[in-house]
Amino acid sequence: MRRKSSGERNFKQFIIYQKLTSMFQITPSDKDFDLLYPPKIRSLSSMHWTPVSIVKQCIDYFGDNQSLRVLDIGSGSGKFCLAGAMLSKHQYWGVEKRSDLVHLSRKLAKELALNERVTFVHQDILEVDFGQFDAFYFYNPFFENLDLTDAIDKESLVDEGAYARCTNYVQDQLEKMPIATKIVTYCTDPNLMPTSYQIVGKSAKGKLLFWMKGF
Repeated sequence: MRRKSSGERNFKQFIIYQKLTSMFQITPSDKDFDLLYPPKIRSLSSMHWTPVSIVKQCIDYFGDNQSLRVLDIGSGSGKFCLAGAMLSKHQYWGVEKRSDLVHLSRKLAKELALNERVTFVHQDILEVDFGQFDAFYFYNPFFENLDLTDAIDKESLVDEGAYARCTNYVQDQLEKMPIATKIVTYCTDPNLMPTSYQIVGKSAKGKLLFWMKGF
């Protein structure tokens, strides 16, 4: 079987980009969206990357404020931020510790002409000031420090200390946010949230929780 040339592969990617960018107000399927990624990254989607349907529910909860600044804590492949920017006018930031995923996310943001509303930062979460943002998305990014069963890569290590440091830092930062701050968590232990936040909605059989700071 003849292997596709790089030109043919790039053309296929271009067609996918065109299809997605023409659907800004229509929710693309995960199958379509994930074709943007290389096969290795695509294969991790069902376990590690946020489904587009979940992104859409987050957008609906965050509201219509076009200047809203949303932080994805542990952005991975960038799927949440990219899909969010396609389907809303919010501003998105993704912080991620893996440089290769940040590079890929930035590349896609540029090719999708979303780089004016999406920023990906290669940084440790312990260095991020949450006060720069208005709303937050949290898809259990630190659990890999406790369980390597579905690790993203071979560099992952069990590190309970890192898990505690990151979790405590996020809790402290969220406590400093003003009343009515919105957070969405997905597949995340609700006990990790500060007591000042209350659940105001649920979806996806309880896996998706909508939070607001009450005091």
